[in-house]
Amino acid sequence: MKCMLKLARLLHHKGLHITFINTESNHLRLFKHGGSHGLDGVPGFQFKTVPDGLTSNPDDETEPTQTPEEVSLYLLTHFLDSFLDLVAGLEIPPTCVICDGFMTFANTIYAAEKLQIPIILYWTMAACGFMVYYKAKVLFDKGIVPLKVMPIQDLIEFGWVLVNSSHYFLWIIRADLVDGKLAVLPQELKDVIKDRGFIASWCSQEEVLNHPSVGGFLTHGGWGSMIESLSAGVPMVCRPFSHDQQVNCRQMCQEWEVGMEIEGNVKRDEVERLVRVLMEGIEGKRMRKKAMEWKKATEIAAAAKGSSSLNVEKLAKEITMSSRN
Repeated sequence: MKCMLKLARLLHHKGLHITFINTESNHLRLFKHGGSHGLDGVPGFQFKTVPDGLTSNPDDETEPTQTPEEVSLYLLTHFLDSFLDLVAGLEIPPTCVICDGFMTFANTIYAAEKLQIPIILYWTMAACGFMVYYKAKVLFDKGIVPLKVMPIQDLIEFGWVLVNSSHYFLWIIRADLVDGKLAVLPQELKDVIKDRGFIASWCSQEEVLNHPSVGGFLTHGGWGSMIESLSAGVPMVCRPFSHDQQVNCRQMCQEWEVGMEIEGNVKRDEVERLVRVLMEGIEGKRMRKKAMEWKKATEIAAAAKGSSSLNVEKLAKEITMSSRN
């Protein structure tokens, strides 16, 4: 969702009119945490929603959750009609659909065909992660996937590990992370944390990562988080959980050497060792140097004549040309 919003913002900057469509619950979550980045009400940019089968109270600290299966089944059945009704009510008819590559199951391609406009699939993951999905059947047949996932309770145990490392830390744990309920931390852990750590349910991750006092990032290995960490020149300790995170983690730790993976069962001594290596050791300095090299590379790519900027410019022109034909 964050990647889609960034692309939408870039295209809007290029002069395109944007209607950003989200599910109702995700839209409320986005605005609750200030994720609209000031785009709400900006001329030429509007937010719209489609139902997802949930009702949400924006004043409630706990947010309604669905399993991937539940939300997928609901959208599979209801998205097409909701989307077409929404489009019919727009003042300016759309000339192109940019769809999350994972949303094709919800009949988005059929919707674009019905509207007789082109559709662009935007994959918000890394190329290596995309190839794993693309080759999923082969990997299943060979018994390579599904990969083992981390019990959610391991996340709570991280609190003790971060305290044991003796380093100051900021720990973000979503309010509804455990079974859609408030995450309850032991009082003993809270008492120890208060002297050297701070816990919150949300933060502006990019702002935190770009703060000069941040020396490392403990992450599950989502592609968006890894890109933000590299763009800030911050090395990582990775604990992949699901989806493409294992592949991303391998890329960061073994191929690009800008992170270390917490493997197997979470052991306090081992995680504490990795944190100390990252923050104090020679290996950590080497990873930080490599991460800074990636930061410079992202700055070059995002500059006025950089590859990313030129690609966005090309995409905007293609969309504009298609609307004229």
